[in-house]
Amino acid sequence: MGMLFKISLLFFEILRVLELLTSNNLTGELPATLAKLTTLIDLVIQGSGLSGPIPSGIASMTNLSDLILRSCNITDEIPIFVGTMTKLKVFYLTGNSLTGPLPPWMLKDGESIEVKVDDKGTTYDADGEPGGSSNFVQSKTNWAFSSTGHFLDEDRKIDSYIRDNNSRISGQNPQLYMNARLSPLSLTYYGFCLENGNYIVTLHFAEIMFADDRTYSSLGRRIFDVYVQGTRVLKDFNIEYEAGGVNKAIFRNFTAAVTANTVEIRLYWAGKGTTGIPDRGVYGPLISAISVKADLKGLDLHTGSFTLRQIKAATNNFDPANKIGEGGFGPVYKGFLSDGTIIAVKQLSSKSKQGNREFVNEIGMISALQHPHLVKLHGCCIEGNQLLLVYEYMENNSLARALFGNSERQA
Repeated sequence: MGMLFKISLLFFEILRVLELLTSNNLTGELPATLAKLTTLIDLVIQGSGLSGPIPSGIASMTNLSDLILRSCNITDEIPIFVGTMTKLKVFYLTGNSLTGPLPPWMLKDGESIEVKVDDKGTTYDADGEPGGSSNFVQSKTNWAFSSTGHFLDEDRKIDSYIRDNNSRISGQNPQLYMNARLSPLSLTYYGFCLENGNYIVTLHFAEIMFADDRTYSSLGRRIFDVYVQGTRVLKDFNIEYEAGGVNKAIFRNFTAAVTANTVEIRLYWAGKGTTGIPDRGVYGPLISAISVKADLKGLDLHTGSFTLRQIKAATNNFDPANKIGEGGFGPVYKGFLSDGTIIAVKQLSSKSKQGNREFVNEIGMISALQHPHLVKLHGCCIEGNQLLLVYEYMENNSLARALFGNSERQA
């Protein structure tokens, strides 16, 4: 590494910025020879395999304005000398294994230096807001999220946390991918007030910030990790690579066990990938949409599973001419399966307060009951925002009585 490092020293003495050691698999401690870069203004090492304590020689780098050592397996205490570096304005040590107490200089009032030591400290704002706010906002649908950090050296004067896309997206449901939320470091979504049980978490991605040509703007690499319920489910995830190009929609499904009525989905940038292509500040996690729905697996159901395409074909895309009734939870349509079976499809309204878990419980209860005077449940469909029950069709108004007639009998 000797010759390479000597060349690098000369090169970066001119540029006054060091990012050579970012996002790699190097081993060993941070080199003490960094201290020779006395004119360096920004020292940025992120997602590196280097480890060990912060070299004491950094104290001689008196021109440093930004000292960023994120996700570098740094150990030991935060050195006292950092507090004497008068030009230092930004000091990031997120994602390391620091020990010991905070140095006294970090606890003084009026300290102008911005210090980020632990990524667990987050600021909150609602989806659709500009981001970077210091208050917590929860949506009316029991969703909330936290976003941590600000984009370093971004070309734009104001950090941008929402990215719109004007290009054509290939894949299903392209409308989901016309914009995305970004985060400089950590983005966590919370779903509250869920019934405990197993759920399927679907994460939708499309890389909308890189070009699809062979120019400089196509060389960027966005790499981040994904956690569901605190467990890492994706490591070094690269949207463009997984999708086979930019502006291509992909999704990933994960099972989440909800035991405290809350689901937590976290996207975390560990300092890997590029940070300045096509513009400075293009990095960090990006996500287009999230859905959470009940998981039918593991339930002892005596029913079948239908796809939304099958049901649309059977009902002629929910043709009003096939509508045979309206219940408290939504309309019922007559339909014909490909084998000629006549069915009745109960479509739960999106405005219904009957949630996914209650829906699944109802399926389990109905499917377990077998009686000649009860309408038979053929199956169900949970796809997108659709909750559908498929019953046998009964002539002579018997179906209406079976589905809606309990209140009439009591009257």
